[in-house]
Amino acid sequence: MIDMMGSAAWMQGKQGFAPERRHHIIAKSRANILRTVEKNGLDSGIWPIAIGTDTICYLSANPDPIASWPGDPSKLGRGFGQYKHEGSAQLADHLEFLTGRDWRGKASLIDPADWDPTKE
Repeated sequence: MIDMMGSAAWMQGKQGFAPERRHHIIAKSRANILRTVEKNGLDSGIWPIAIGTDTICYLSANPDPIASWPGDPSKLGRGFGQYKHEGSAQLADHLEFLTGRDWRGKASLIDPADWDPTKE
């Protein structure tokens, strides 16, 4: 719905057309992600190697992604406003996405249900 709110092709002239609100929602989300990244980095000394639209990518030698979360454990989970483990990948398999520009590796992360670090 957020994208529709700003779509001139679908919503212009209709009630609910509010591109400025769409931009505000996206900007607030980005700012909140950066606040989390900064707090995690300052508290733990661990900084992400990539940030996608709504995904923060950290490096860890620990194969358990939940134990590798550098932030407050109460901020990790499936609840509203919490960060969710979306997937994992071996660094060697993910290097092609770490270009220093837009990170587009989210689709190449291994689903948490399929992740088995003992197979590596």
